[in-house]
Amino acid sequence: MKPISWLALASVLAASGCASGGSHVSSTPAVPTQTESTGARMIPYALPMRTDAAVEAALAAGRTTQNSIGNVPTILSVPITIGLVDAPLYNLSQVNIGIERINAITNLGTSRQTEVALSIFPGDAVVNVLDYQTFSAIVATAMIPAGSYDALEFVCDPATGSVVTTSGQTLPLVYGNFANGRFSPSTSDHYSMVIPFNFNATIGINSELIDFNVENSINVQSNAAYVSASMFATSAASAGAVGGTLLTPGGAPVQNATAVVTDESGNVVGLAPTDQNGNFVVHAISAGRYTLTIDEKYVTNAGVTLTASDGKTGTLAPQSVTIQPGFETFVGTLKD
Repeated sequence: MKPISWLALASVLAASGCASGGSHVSSTPAVPTQTESTGARMIPYALPMRTDAAVEAALAAGRTTQNSIGNVPTILSVPITIGLVDAPLYNLSQVNIGIERINAITNLGTSRQTEVALSIFPGDAVVNVLDYQTFSAIVATAMIPAGSYDALEFVCDPATGSVVTTSGQTLPLVYGNFANGRFSPSTSDHYSMVIPFNFNATIGINSELIDFNVENSINVQSNAAYVSASMFATSAASAGAVGGTLLTPGGAPVQNATAVVTDESGNVVGLAPTDQNGNFVVHAISAGRYTLTIDEKYVTNAGVTLTASDGKTGTLAPQSVTIQPGFETFVGTLKD
């Protein structure tokens, strides 16, 4: 794996012409310490960015952008790129999200709230987020007024979304919210997924990275897949990752356990399941000091109980990890 090169993003932006509830993760990185966890090693973290074919096709159909806030002309606009990443899910082969629009928001939740369009997709851009476990999908390249922003917004079309199970069954997506074990479907034809996320658009290349976190967002039933989006965001320039491998004492891989990363205040900033080989990587984490736990039984935000393939239901002892920008903290092989 190679270190991230943001010079490549400049080429992407130049080629494009620069036309044009969620979980809070601040883009301001914590001050990283230099002490690694016992047995950990830092390996270069590469998450190359590429444009999804559906995004390219939708942009080719026409794109509208807004380079001003309200009716006040913008004196300075700067380029921005939005990348989307995810992790594998135990029983799904595709999670197709129909994206209508991506906005940046200022003054979130106030009477002065303003949305700045980054990408508008006529006919929707249908992106299979599970395609982006080792690559980041470029879902927006735009010019944005320089300044401070409070959130990113994905406006999705339920009619063009779907999931495909590993057995080949296709199910529609139903957006809404889970609360107290009950799901309340959205009644809107346009579902807004807002990610509170403080970031500054400044001179230079601005690149933000979103983890859709499908594991934490989707509850698959026999007739539909119910979605209550759990999304994490960070500045791509300060993003790192943490990974490892979970095995039984006999050396067999443990699948479907959940790696959970929390910050020093106990807030979850990322999670990912272990795959068929027991491997996990939690993406899109700002540089800093965190705690990693492995839960062999985990209840997601969407109300799904995930149990590890070895049948155990405990939690491995938490360990401290230090994330550095552009690197993956590899914690090695863990035994349950």
